[in-house]
Amino acid sequence: MRVLLVCVVLLVGKARLGENEFLPYPNPACNFFSITIPIDCERYQIDVFDAKGKIVYTNPFVRKGETKINCRDWIPGVYVVAIQAGDIRKTYKLVKN
Repeated sequence: MRVLLVCVVLLVGKARLGENEFLPYPNPACNFFSITIPIDCERYQIDVFDAKGKIVYTNPFVRKGETKINCRDWIPGVYVVAIQAGDIRKTYKLVKN
């Protein structure tokens, strides 16, 4: 299985976000993980995909602050967390124990 990690720089207004700004934590996760959105943007979207590419979580209305995601019922394995702000999409690998 291959997991593609895309590292980009996200520009929102005058703020510049580096490649590690949205890292899901804790990683590996057991019952939940969190993502902190550090700055205001019109809208962020978070999608999580399993190893087969199936969406297991989506939240199209994320705002600045911490988003806590329940992964208790997910099968252990590797997931891809995709965060989108406007035309920019960042992805991270998440391990579920």
